[in-house]
Amino acid sequence: MHVLRDFPNIRVTVPTRKIYKRLGYKTDTTLLDQAARSNLENSIAEARDIIVLKGRALRLPITKQDSHAIELDSSLQLKSSKLASFFSFCEEALLMAATCGPEIMHEIKALTDHNNQTLAVVYDAVASELADLALDWIMELYSRELLHEGKNLMTRRYSAGYGDFKLENQIYFYNLLQLDTLGVTLTNSYILIPEKTVTAFTGITAISTEGGDQA
Repeated sequence: MHVLRDFPNIRVTVPTRKIYKRLGYKTDTTLLDQAARSNLENSIAEARDIIVLKGRALRLPITKQDSHAIELDSSLQLKSSKLASFFSFCEEALLMAATCGPEIMHEIKALTDHNNQTLAVVYDAVASELADLALDWIMELYSRELLHEGKNLMTRRYSAGYGDFKLENQIYFYNLLQLDTLGVTLTNSYILIPEKTVTAFTGITAISTEGGDQA
């Protein structure tokens, strides 16, 4: 707990089916000739080669909670009724971030500037799916480790901007996870740059907890 952990090179399997779905293709019903499918697969592979997935995570104790807010580490109060309900059975929170890095965004911009929208959309889809998959990777790692402590990690996660947990809370993720040292900046409107940088947190419960979200 209280240890900021770095994951400088997250390796995941490219979720091809999810990428196809994000692009509007149905892998079982959409008809693509061999040449078109090969071109798409090559484009997905090219995007993956550009992306360097990095992540970071931090465990913090939940020191106080009621129906309207939770308090982390005796100092940070997060106001949100939905968030309080989400963490109602939890002892700790796991804060996470993952980024695809700036290179893929530079490439997407260059493709867009050269009117290659088709390839830009494919690259964008790959980056979006891999950023989310990196959070899955972090959660799977912690889930295995927490079993040795007699604890569970919730299978769901929560992000700033969802429900009544306002996007401005992104600043807490940014500061606590020290995302500036990952090359990430936060705009005045609380948008993370480079895009395809995602943050979220989830809860940690005791295995014996009744009603907790089981891993």
